[in-house]
Amino acid sequence: MTGKYKRFKRKTIMGSGLLIIGILQVILMFKLWGMCNDVRKMRKYFIPEERLSSQQSYDYKVGMKVHVNSLNTEAVITKMGSSMAHVKIANGGTTETYLSDLTPID
Repeated sequence: MTGKYKRFKRKTIMGSGLLIIGILQVILMFKLWGMCNDVRKMRKYFIPEERLSSQQSYDYKVGMKVHVNSLNTEAVITKMGSSMAHVKIANGGTTETYLSDLTPID
């Protein structure tokens, strides 16, 4: 075999490999895109819109008594953030939790 033939064969194999990798990357991109849509569907299924809107309608304030759903206990809000709240639990401990995990106590 001559040197020209070996170089041609090497270029052909490398070109074919790069073409296959490129096609697989495009397929992967569409798969990831589809998975993003599935996450939206799952979110709508597990967290209905009316539940989301009802949680966001509360006007939480520092000093307000709340129920921390994940811990199943009462607490008092000590510090507020845009989506998080620092709460003092009834047993004396403190924790930080998402506002969506809180339910106001009348």
